[in-house]
Amino acid sequence: MPRTPLLRRARTRAAVLALVAAFIAAPLAANPAAANAAAAAPTPPPQYEVTGSADIGRANEGIAVDPDRDLVYVASRSAGLLRVIDGASLDTLRTVDLPQQPYQVLVGPSGVVYVTLYGGNNAPGSIAVMAPGATGTPTVLPAGISPAGLAISPDGSRLYVSSFASPGGIRVFDLSVPTAPVELPTLGSPSWVDSLTVSADGGTVYAAGYNAGAVQAIDTRTGGSRALWPTGRFPHKIALTSSGNRAVIALQGEAAATVLDTGTGVASASIPLANTYFQDEDPGLGAMFITAPFTGTVGVLDRSTGELAQRVDGVDGAFFIAANPRTHAVYTTSAIGSRLTRIEPAVRVTNPQGVVVTEGDDATFTAGISGIAADGVRWERRSGESAPWAPIAEASAASYTLPRAELA
Repeated sequence: MPRTPLLRRARTRAAVLALVAAFIAAPLAANPAAANAAAAAPTPPPQYEVTGSADIGRANEGIAVDPDRDLVYVASRSAGLLRVIDGASLDTLRTVDLPQQPYQVLVGPSGVVYVTLYGGNNAPGSIAVMAPGATGTPTVLPAGISPAGLAISPDGSRLYVSSFASPGGIRVFDLSVPTAPVELPTLGSPSWVDSLTVSADGGTVYAAGYNAGAVQAIDTRTGGSRALWPTGRFPHKIALTSSGNRAVIALQGEAAATVLDTGTGVASASIPLANTYFQDEDPGLGAMFITAPFTGTVGVLDRSTGELAQRVDGVDGAFFIAANPRTHAVYTTSAIGSRLTRIEPAVRVTNPQGVVVTEGDDATFTAGISGIAADGVRWERRSGESAPWAPIAEASAASYTLPRAELA
């Protein structure tokens, strides 16, 4: 005998159950096994969109993120201060007065903050060192003439500081005690180096010679030159693809950024964005980012190939850029205004829908998410409109089946 279909009360209960599926999106980079799997099987980066902005005052330049505390640090040369900003709300939490034109910022693995204090053109400068959460006066150490770019070795043991002056040179600091860097012998490099990039194995540091129109690859152990790559006018920043076999060169004053083969130094492709400046990456999502200030554009690149995957427009003066690998938010300062802008993956959630089944049959609900990596779904149920929600144990897949639906 055919079973009688569920009545409206049963359909209402099924619909209520469908409305309480909640995706749990975990940072892929925080899970080593997941990160390794991502490296073995690259996927295209997600689509990004502007999700927030705030007026933080003018003349902002270097930017860095503390992912453990969800803090954004922004340096302002002309104002002589470092801004500490909440990554979620974009509220300025405090400012730290710094002398000598604070320029670029880096947060080490332990959360220690390093800031180059430029000092002026061809003038002595320093680096400021600030422990995470510290509110007192930072430690200031000499760092040569016009210190500019900062980079840290993947194991966190070495800090590299470039000189935006002639002659150049890369200052090297031992970070055995992260809050008390100890200077080591200087490495040779081109003049006027605005930024540095360290290879994944820590054996090579890449120096973008702004006036030289070239990138030099320097052996971090011997200080010798591995290669010198002509790039075109005014290279600002180099970023390496996940395999390290390609290098994306941001070029001020050129119609496109250049992609070089790191084995040969030969240009293999270009990125159709003019006047590009700075770069960062989110390895967990397979994304790299490059800024084009005068079109207000952030280019999203495929980290496995270096190819342009998306243009995010409407980013006020997109200039220095920093990504949070835990929250997957990306922040930029403005070269022409006073706004801090945040872009994030454009998450798309497909909500589960109610279903009608015959009494005694199984009822299956399905939800979906796109835009970021999700590691599970939490399902809850309740027995009536006013009853409290209760979690369903071990229900963590995108689909959930209610076995043998009964009339409520």
